[in-house]
Amino acid sequence: MMTSLSVRARLLAHQVPPAVRSAALRIRWWLKGAPRVETARPVVAPGEPRLLVAPANFAGQGYAWSHAVTSNLSGASAVCVEIGAGALAMPSDQRIPSVVADGDREWARQQLAWVRANFSHVLLEAGRPLFGALFHRDVQAEIAALRESGLAVALIAHGTDVRLPSQHAVRDAWSPFRGEVLADLPLREHRARTVAAVFAAFDGPTFVSTPDLLDDVRGATWCPVVVDHARWMEMPAPALDAVPSVLHLPSRGPMKGSDLVDPVMRRMGEAGLIRYLRARQVASHKVPEVVQAADIVLDQFRIGSYGVAACEAMGAGRVVVGHVREDVRERVRATTGIELPIVEATPDDLEDVINGLAADPERRARIGRRGQRYVSEVHDGRASAQALGGWLAGLS
Repeated sequence: MMTSLSVRARLLAHQVPPAVRSAALRIRWWLKGAPRVETARPVVAPGEPRLLVAPANFAGQGYAWSHAVTSNLSGASAVCVEIGAGALAMPSDQRIPSVVADGDREWARQQLAWVRANFSHVLLEAGRPLFGALFHRDVQAEIAALRESGLAVALIAHGTDVRLPSQHAVRDAWSPFRGEVLADLPLREHRARTVAAVFAAFDGPTFVSTPDLLDDVRGATWCPVVVDHARWMEMPAPALDAVPSVLHLPSRGPMKGSDLVDPVMRRMGEAGLIRYLRARQVASHKVPEVVQAADIVLDQFRIGSYGVAACEAMGAGRVVVGHVREDVRERVRATTGIELPIVEATPDDLEDVINGLAADPERRARIGRRGQRYVSEVHDGRASAQALGGWLAGLS
């Protein structure tokens, strides 16, 4: 966890004027030896529309959405560009080191020319800049430049980028933004407000990746996350043992409520009621192997929604347990016509919920099958392409 001193330092760095921060980042590029991008830009297949999804690609979703559009919308082609590879190094069509994007103006000029020449639409992720050195990380200036070139622009939010801690703390009693769960709350609040301002000033279509974010981006459309459901459905079904294996594999423990889950599950494990599988820092290619060992997967208990990890576990036929607010569940029902098959639990009743599931293997099997059907209907890319389809067809 960050120290208070490092949090204050990072907060101050984000509060400097964009032009000043851009100059500092350009100096950093020079100090690192003025590195260049060595890989070629991807070839954009002919078609209409031609979509660029960039630059965040969190959890590989930019790449997944681009492929969903190509696979499900007749005549369309799409490409994903990621700037600043994340720790998990998800697939993308082009990956640019952040130090290059922020410092190399020549690369930025060439990238802008490439985008202008090859695309009709740009889906801008997380309010992040595409051409940092060229427009001094001013996203609104980039949007104006793209539109002046005749490109249609839309914005999409992933989660932490626009989720305001101060507002979430009011909405959910289990919010990680209450109390002292996170040491970097001021930094998170500042970042989210900065991105929220970009969305608020934007007069075009907006999208969000999870249904809870409709609270944070008013008037947005839910564009569901996409998982490779065929890959997960190939996994063998759970053994349905009388003593189930319960897995907790959080990407970020404090955000997921691991501090609330671990004591309960360890106590149940010591009593022989479950086998508790606690995983940390698992490489993405190893996750299916870890999930396969589980009967039940504990998702998250603080945010009140669900995302990629829950969808992958449901696709594998595992029972997913987590806290999803009722208003979020209602949005899922209203949009898809399907009941979200994540078993509801809070830290207060988690032990009772797990005991109930452990005692009823047949119920676990039914829930697992419902989860697979849900993922194949909502999170295989078709619904996401449909959500984007109206904008890509010029209807919004």
